[in-house]
Amino acid sequence: MKIFVNRFVNLNAIPGLCRIVINEDSHMSINNNVHSVIKNLNRLDGDKVSVENPKLNVSDSLNPWKKKLHIKLDLKEDEVTLSDDGKAVKLKEELEVANAKRLSKSLVIKMFGKEVPSHIVAWELRKQWKDFGQFYFTTLGKGWFLCSFSSKEMMEGVLSGGPWFINEHIIGMEKWSPKFNSSSTNRLSSPIWVRMPHLPLQCWNEKSIACIASRIGKPIMLDGNMFHWGRREFARVWVRIQLDQPLPLGVWVDSICGRFFQQVEYEKISNFCFDCRKVGHKEKDCLHMTTVLKNVEDNQGSNIAM
Repeated sequence: MKIFVNRFVNLNAIPGLCRIVINEDSHMSINNNVHSVIKNLNRLDGDKVSVENPKLNVSDSLNPWKKKLHIKLDLKEDEVTLSDDGKAVKLKEELEVANAKRLSKSLVIKMFGKEVPSHIVAWELRKQWKDFGQFYFTTLGKGWFLCSFSSKEMMEGVLSGGPWFINEHIIGMEKWSPKFNSSSTNRLSSPIWVRMPHLPLQCWNEKSIACIASRIGKPIMLDGNMFHWGRREFARVWVRIQLDQPLPLGVWVDSICGRFFQQVEYEKISNFCFDCRKVGHKEKDCLHMTTVLKNVEDNQGSNIAM
């Protein structure tokens, strides 16, 4: 009889449980235990024997599916320090510094677009970032996730790579810092391909295209295929954009033929608001537009009253 062992483990287990939940020794132990039971049964000719299930040689503390015990606190009154005005609790600086050091190789990730289950996000990121090694994945809520790497080189590789998408929706990322706030997209950025359709032919050189792209974000690289003479429908440049800033719909350019407005198009941004020109929602959900309309209604109402 062949005994099959389920090797499925939780790939999103944090921190680092995905490879140590069940090791090869435990598989051998399970198989040996079951085979020994079968051999003993074969020796007994028809006698009824009560056989208990073999116990897994796996520590409960390493099982990500087992509910953990609550942690009992023993906080003494003299361990609590208040601010000078007595309105705030002062935390131990050395504890915060230690936590910040552990998070120094972490990126905060923000999903823009339709909400996606966290296990799908983790699976997609692990698939796309497989060349950067293992990382710990933590759900932070409000569409935010924390990805902690084993080295700063791996973290920088992900940050400078891309563009990264989940279900064809753009994701923003930034290095974690103590100023991180899940209610704000401040300093959040993402690399993205930008097109410049019908760019005048005299502007088709690396320097000119980079200068135009600099008004959108930080130019990173050009699409090498666009310099082939067979097709010049649009220039294509990879730009790191700030997702908390309005994105321009075009750039004014002074050329030898005069000033012209160069239109730009953003690839794979499915939730771009043309009212506030920000990523993350459509016009119908724009808070900025709602505020503008309310102000207009208030002004009209005050004019009628006069």
